[in-house]
Amino acid sequence: MACTIAAMAAHNSQEDRPAGQEGPGDAQASTESDQQRVRHNAPGEEASRSLADRHLWDIRPLRDLLIIAIVALVLWLGYAFQDITVPLLVALLLAYLFEPVIDWMARTRWIPFGRTGAVSLLLATIIVAVLGTAAVVVPQVVEQTVGVVTAIDDGTARRKLTK
Repeated sequence: MACTIAAMAAHNSQEDRPAGQEGPGDAQASTESDQQRVRHNAPGEEASRSLADRHLWDIRPLRDLLIIAIVALVLWLGYAFQDITVPLLVALLLAYLFEPVIDWMARTRWIPFGRTGAVSLLLATIIVAVLGTAAVVVPQVVEQTVGVVTAIDDGTARRKLTK
């Protein structure tokens, strides 16, 4: 314990001095701290300590099992709460992606009500874009589906497939 306190005191006194200046006892303190590092990191020292003297994270197999168990628990919780986590993650992703656009729109003078107006305008634009795309795509999908069903009923689909 005394060596550790002396090494810490020597280390602290080295930090207070400008670079290149050594104080008395620096060589001895650095030698003691080097010996401590060697003693602390010596191979086999971990095995010589009893289990009661070790910290929980010093026992490598136990540490690895705990990390694996924690990762498995997090994955299981993500799966168990997927009805909550998926919409939450999508909302966080959209908020992250649209933040620069909203920030730019809020800084411009042509949008009233600042950030609230920017978010409202962005949501209105997204809704109009989704509805416009649906208005164009849905009739085409219905028409093609009717064509496929008619082709199956007439047998023309079978003839095209067997050629």
